[in-house]
Amino acid sequence: MGLFRLAYDIRVALAEKDLYPVELVVEGPGTPFQSRWMDEAHAPMRSGTVESLAKMERIVGTTNVGLKCTTKSANSDEYTYLLKPKVVKASVL
Repeated sequence: MGLFRLAYDIRVALAEKDLYPVELVVEGPGTPFQSRWMDEAHAPMRSGTVESLAKMERIVGTTNVGLKCTTKSANSDEYTYLLKPKVVKASVL
């Protein structure tokens, strides 16, 4: 199956939000890294370093698009990540 066919299938699926509310996930530069809904595309080159939880490391961009499903609840929307976006942290550069 070609790339254009896959892109078309994704567009069709995203247009049918009433049937299955799927959204693309792309994180922008400067967003703090959150392992709950992001995966690292590249591990840092440095070994033996420990990240401080108090310091929120920023990302520089998304390398792979993610997918999330939105479900409505009484109080707010809830998200289930079907595929986490892969991002690059600033420390890799």
